[in-house]
Amino acid sequence: MRKTQFALAAVALIASTAAMAEGVTVYGRLDLSAAKISGQTTQLNQSNWDTSVLGIKGTEDLENGMKASFNLEGGIDPTSGATANNGSAATLFNRLANVNLSGEFGSVGLGLQFSPFVGAALNGVATGNESFYVRMLVMAKGFGPTTYGTTATGGFFIPNAVTYSSPSVGGLSATVMTQMSNSGTTSQLDTNKYDALAINYAAGDLSVSGGYEKNGTLGAKNMTLTAAYNMGPARIAGGYISSNPDAAGSSLNTYFVGASYVLLPNLTGSLNFAQNDATAKQELTVAGLQYNLSKRTYLYSTVGRGTRGTSPLYGTVPAFGVSATGYAVGVVHNF
Repeated sequence: MRKTQFALAAVALIASTAAMAEGVTVYGRLDLSAAKISGQTTQLNQSNWDTSVLGIKGTEDLENGMKASFNLEGGIDPTSGATANNGSAATLFNRLANVNLSGEFGSVGLGLQFSPFVGAALNGVATGNESFYVRMLVMAKGFGPTTYGTTATGGFFIPNAVTYSSPSVGGLSATVMTQMSNSGTTSQLDTNKYDALAINYAAGDLSVSGGYEKNGTLGAKNMTLTAAYNMGPARIAGGYISSNPDAAGSSLNTYFVGASYVLLPNLTGSLNFAQNDATAKQELTVAGLQYNLSKRTYLYSTVGRGTRGTSPLYGTVPAFGVSATGYAVGVVHNF
């Protein structure tokens, strides 16, 4: 408890100092919902639609077309006020902690960064419903180094990372990432070193992404191909993830498809479906409604069905091998 209080006090101090600095922004998001999954009691849950975070970011103009920037971001559990998210409640900035240089050449980033492979996979999700895409990635075993080893930040965010992102040329761009060891250790390099590549193409209402990730000497490799197309009030998206989750060479294929539609000026509906080809196939179906109260605040409702241990809600997991239905009604506020 004291560690959590100290961490949150440190965040407040940093945020108040950063707010006074030129070019620095303090931002955040809170997602809270009343949630119920079959066989369990109703609970106050968090991050069923979007991730609850607190962050600080800033940019400095270096002239001659160059800029320097930084981003610090940590997950929050608003049900208790504790730090949370991505497997480490003890780490203050457990999502992002990086510095970047950008210019006509593209951008170079150093530190804890978002996996370009995961970014490519999420291009194929019709709407940002975390109850769907996080569980879909777990089901597909397309989730960065935590699929095969351990890291304090989860598979979305890669520590000790170096990235290069190219400028867009004719709608085509690429990002490459490699993970380095930390403080002279060799464990990341020898056992759990992470490399990833994403290639993205955007032309008008169409976006296509391809991604690849490899996990060190374990030989684990994932590939993804996704596409999305906007048609006025509608968006359709889908994709495929091929996973080779262990050194023995076993493989798993996962397919996902979804659509969203603006039903009213402030109301959007969505439906997403995923299925893998495991011996005991897993399926996940999630439907949702988002109602915007303002540019920064919205209400949502979501209902989902997961089979064979796949959870239909973000923060609640059914027993292994058990199918479950989940419901949540919540609110999200951005600041």
